Amino acid sequence: AVWEFSTGGLEMGMVFCWIGLCTWLLVRTERLRNSAMTCALVMGLGILIRPELVLMSLVFLVGLGVVVVAPGWKGPTSVVRRYLAPIAAAAAIPFVYELFRASYFALVLSNTALAKSAGASWWSQGAYYLWNFVSPYFMYLPALMAVFLLLPRMATWWQRGDRLGAVVLATPVAAGLVDTVYITRLGGDYMHGRLLLPAFFAMCICVWATTAQLRSMAAIPVVIIVVWSVVSFGWLRFTAGGPFVVVHGIANERTFWVHAVANSHPISSSDWHSAQSPGTAYRLAAATARRTGHQSMFVVTDPTELFPTKGVLPAASALPSWFVVNSTDIGFNGYVSGPDVYIFDTFSLANPIGSHTSLAARGRPGHEKAIGPEWMLARFGTTSDVLPAGVTPATVEAARRALSCTPLSSYLHSITAPMTPSLALSNVLHSFGYTELRFSPDPVLAEQQLCKSGTRR
Repeated sequence: AVWEFSTGGLEMGMVFCWIGLCTWLLVRTERLRNSAMTCALVMGLGILIRPELVLMSLVFLVGLGVVVVAPGWKGPTSVVRRYLAPIAAAAAIPFVYELFRASYFALVLSNTALAKSAGASWWSQGAYYLWNFVSPYFMYLPALMAVFLLLPRMATWWQRGDRLGAVVLATPVAAGLVDTVYITRLGGDYMHGRLLLPAFFAMCICVWATTAQLRSMAAIPVVIIVVWSVVSFGWLRFTAGGPFVVVHGIANERTFWVHAVANSHPISSSDWHSAQSPGTAYRLAAATARRTGHQSMFVVTDPTELFPTKGVLPAASALPSWFVVNSTDIGFNGYVSGPDVYIFDTFSLANPIGSHTSLAARGRPGHEKAIGPEWMLARFGTTSDVLPAGVTPATVEAARRALSCTPLSSYLHSITAPMTPSLALSNVLHSFGYTELRFSPDPVLAEQQLCKSGTRR
């Protein structure tokens, strides 16, 4: 998992860098005891890397607070410069970004936080996700050995009066534990190990051995950890029974795509051509629509028929796109399709409608708010559409009416209308209400919920 996500093109390298910087700056601040501004500024950036890292930020800031308030501080002594200024430094950049998010996206949280129900709890799935990360590598063995290295050192420092040193040593461990509890409560992720890697890295930071320890009984856990590392490096892998096997909604995503594209290291768009991604076909369809001057749309109802070779429908939208298609694979398809294609995300991670639907039932983590093509037809289709199989005129019309009722219609207007100062201010003022907006993924029920007041835009 560390191999895959450290170099997988996602955020994990930045996460590791941030956790390492927070720890290093905390140690440096404890040693110099003259300024906490830089340390606080960096610690506050966690939420900008991954939303849940705000919990780690808070733990690191608590550790920094202990260092600042302890006797022996050599820096500014006024309340404002010693205490309030570091707090302001930690909150400044996240606050500015939050203003941007609220004014531009009209949300307090990220759209993915809504789509993944970041405030919900699913302890049983989370416990399985944690075990799914620990068990393939027998990670409980090195964890137990690390305890024998960490606790004696912490106790020794505490007893000899180095209380701040013990606090600094414990801070990344506490941050990792808090993050682990949250991810477990959330229900984990659909990618093996991914969301637990920040906690794993944070708890590993404080584990080291001195030459003096290597001449004592502490050499035993060190040797065990080293042997385990070699075995893990060479032989321990998570396979889930095969590259295409999903267990409890968890899979080895990299192995899946390596086998799907028949390429051991797929790192560019050309490496993915063997996967027969429909993105190229979508881009060509958009080019055709641009030439004719008429927007078009393709509704995917059968996952085995992804290419818009037939059944292309007319579309009408004020959005700057020429071709609309619903898809479950938004990353690579979105990149290859280009900016003229609007990907209507079926799993709602990048869908401003689906992300606000209520969670009907638990499913694969992160992919539980699936939204049907009726909503896409209602938003982008025309009244003369020939409906695809499985889609009824009644559900499309119900979705169209739901989209015309406030607050959903107002929310969609706020994120698609040309940006003006007045719109930005309105978005900020309404961002909390839009973030709380929820309705059924069933268009008929959604219409009843959204239009019961009879207010339409």
